[in-house]
Amino acid sequence: MKIIFNADDFGITDAVSASIVELFKAGTPLKSATVMINLLSGSSAEMLKEFLRGDRGGDVSIGLHFNLTCSKPVSPAAEIPSIVGPDLNFLKFGDLIGRACDKKIDLSHVAREFEAQMNAFHAKLGFWPSHIDSHKHVHMLPDFFHVVEDSVKKFETKRIRLTENISAEELFTSQGIARDKITKCFGGNIDNKSAICSYGSKTALAYPDLFFGTYSVGSLSAEVFEKEISGLENFQGVGEYMTHPGACDEKLAGLSSLLAPREAEFAALKDPALERILKKHNIEAVSYKALDDRKKSAVK
Repeated sequence: MKIIFNADDFGITDAVSASIVELFKAGTPLKSATVMINLLSGSSAEMLKEFLRGDRGGDVSIGLHFNLTCSKPVSPAAEIPSIVGPDLNFLKFGDLIGRACDKKIDLSHVAREFEAQMNAFHAKLGFWPSHIDSHKHVHMLPDFFHVVEDSVKKFETKRIRLTENISAEELFTSQGIARDKITKCFGGNIDNKSAICSYGSKTALAYPDLFFGTYSVGSLSAEVFEKEISGLENFQGVGEYMTHPGACDEKLAGLSSLLAPREAEFAALKDPALERILKKHNIEAVSYKALDDRKKSAVK
């Protein structure tokens, strides 16, 4: 089995960015990260580019953490009014979901902001994202997924996070969204995984076979990881394990409710016990570059 440990939220603060780069430099199982480009500071961008120029830079993948719920958009707010509030910041997560479920989002605004974030990524970092995921999984909403899938064709990025083994209900109710909203958004098809599986059966983008980390946000440890992969000893594909390592400061407290748990995940990724668990189960830590096509490996 191969596992992509991906650090979400690079760029949310310089302290979080520095923690992720430290994990890369230390040669931990973390081999991938996604950038909140609307929040990426010049110092975080330079920190990342300096690392990527070094000996270990070629071992990692850096993608876009498409963001529609935190701080200000890249696009002028006046051009995307259906996804911003009166303060010109993005809508809060619950408000965005509510509008999406009521079909009150102009999808051209989502496309405009996605493309603006892609172009900002290239402008700030000098390369296109290796893959796409999103803050709070907003790209897994049906209408939004199809916007991203269509818009990304204009760019060089060919990989995406999918959560096929997690039902739509699990994915969003685990983030505090009411079940009835998600039922409406997914047309009632939320009790099994078929709604999200349909994305993978049709998309030309490459994606991991399995997704982990939905229920262990902020509680990653060697023991938690081993429990999550239990029963997959014969799995021959590529999985992704979502993580949120970082360091807390006042700036982070103003942007996220996930605070001290980021420091716990940082420690867990640096803990030699995690390396021992990977070795015990013959698991290779890889980056998104391990996905050479979208064909899924069978679980034997």
